[in-house]
Amino acid sequence: MLERLKPTRIGALVAAILVAFLAVVAPAQADDDQADISSMLITGALQSDGSLKLQMKLTMEFDGQHGPYLVFGQDTELDEDPNHYQHVELKIDGVQSSTGAPAGYQTENEDRATIVKIGDEGQTIDGTHEYTIDYRLTGIVRPAGSYDGAPNKDVVDWRAIAPGGFEVPIPVFRADIDLTAKPEAVVCYAGSANSTDVCNSFQMNGTVAEMPAFLSAKEGIRLIAEFPAGTFPDAKLELAKRPTWSNVWGLTPITGGGSALALAGGLAGILAYARKQRRDERYLDLPPGVAAISGAQPKGRVPTPEIPVSFTPLTQPAGMLGTLTDGSADEPDVVATTLDLARRGFISIEKRERKNKDDDYVLHRLEPESGGAELKDFEKTFLDTVFDSDSSVRISKVGEELASASGTLKSDLDAAVVEAGWYRTSPTLARGVWGAIGAVLFVLGVVWIPLSLWFHWPMLIAIVFLVLGLAVLLNSDAAPVRTAEGSVINDQLEGFKKYVMAAEAGQLTVSEAAGYYEPLLPLAVALGLETEWENACRKAMIATGSDLTMPYWYLPGMTAHSFSSAISDAMSSSISAVSSSSGGGVSGGGGSMGGGSW
Repeated sequence: MLERLKPTRIGALVAAILVAFLAVVAPAQADDDQADISSMLITGALQSDGSLKLQMKLTMEFDGQHGPYLVFGQDTELDEDPNHYQHVELKIDGVQSSTGAPAGYQTENEDRATIVKIGDEGQTIDGTHEYTIDYRLTGIVRPAGSYDGAPNKDVVDWRAIAPGGFEVPIPVFRADIDLTAKPEAVVCYAGSANSTDVCNSFQMNGTVAEMPAFLSAKEGIRLIAEFPAGTFPDAKLELAKRPTWSNVWGLTPITGGGSALALAGGLAGILAYARKQRRDERYLDLPPGVAAISGAQPKGRVPTPEIPVSFTPLTQPAGMLGTLTDGSADEPDVVATTLDLARRGFISIEKRERKNKDDDYVLHRLEPESGGAELKDFEKTFLDTVFDSDSSVRISKVGEELASASGTLKSDLDAAVVEAGWYRTSPTLARGVWGAIGAVLFVLGVVWIPLSLWFHWPMLIAIVFLVLGLAVLLNSDAAPVRTAEGSVINDQLEGFKKYVMAAEAGQLTVSEAAGYYEPLLPLAVALGLETEWENACRKAMIATGSDLTMPYWYLPGMTAHSFSSAISDAMSSSISAVSSSSGGGVSGGGGSMGGGSW
């Protein structure tokens, strides 16, 4: 029976019942100075309720310290039950000093231990002092069958001194414990952590366990005794939750299986729905990019077919077409809209070189000839916001107006593709709904982690929330669904992309592109194909024996990239300026305070 009782993790401080060393050191002493212990004599008796009533007589040699402090571990590991600790409570009944040393004390709980500081914080002491400490340990007896895997015996496991508990030796240690009944088996261990060395001078004197020992620094001593079940009829074992990988994650056949099913089912559902969402509505029985002649043409949600290489000059606003391709109105669409307005004669662009800085640009608002192209509502709003009442603006000076106009234009383009019948609902709104659902699931997972530690809920559920939330967020791009009309135009755009890439690579005869460089340049910018489109058109011009003429509104040396960079820099500068002028000093929100020294 005693073989089962040998220590396995005796070195843990939290498993200790008693640790003692000095708490506070006088200014003249090093912080790690410890008073010497002359002797520690403990007497006690087990009670019928399973508690251990003890008295300690402690003699120490002080040199400018305040007094002793003792650390009593509250939780002891149970080898047979990995999910719980044996919880032991300490009660101090009184402290006295026969040598007149300050005997006041205070207790505090920290890291599953009770710390008892004896002495006066405002007074240091020197020389030899004796203390008598009366205390009680409740829950020291483990009744038979009181926890999972418990033996059919009443067991006492008293760890009088924890290994590593004292930095100084205890030359005279003795504990005489009246077990009140004769044990069936008893053993005393002494030494370092995990030691199975039997105490040399240990003996039983009737029902009293006598434990004299010389304990070197950091050595511990432990008493284990077994009694017939029911020896301590009033004893009750208090169990404390012991965190392990198994119980922290809440891994049981039910929670593990349920979480696996929820995770697998949730992921399968999300991926299946995302796959369905990525199937745009299309005209059935018609080739990609071909519009229906009548409204009776059947439609359906089908996988995207192979899009052939094609050259279809598109006349819709470049910003709208760019928004259609990816379901998102972003910065290239803003730049493409600006260039399209210049191409159609509503603005002109003047480049200004700056020393040691990137190029700047001046926009001039123009009045097109009567009978010419008309502005769409979102284009007029964009120009009115950028120019206000001015006829010319310098991009580097109107960053705030550009930022406002850009934000409004993106919203307007998002609405325009719905109004044009290319999407049934706002792409931004559709993605936002998915994003909100994913964010809620992810936040639930994050919040569940501390709640599971506090309330002992299965943390495994947090993983389910986190993974499902992340899966929804990563698939939010599938939310916008094109209509059949939107798919026709998008197929034409995809064919045009393939055409430009193949033409630039010299894989096609591109004479049909001649004459389209200027009209389709804003679209190429929206699609991120400005350079490839220029190269393709040069080859087309060579094939037709003509020269590639740059449009009057597209200045020599100007690129969409440099123009876009100028716009981005201006908007970023305006945002930085607003941020820096809003106040300084302390971050952290209203009412926060910072500090330092002076």
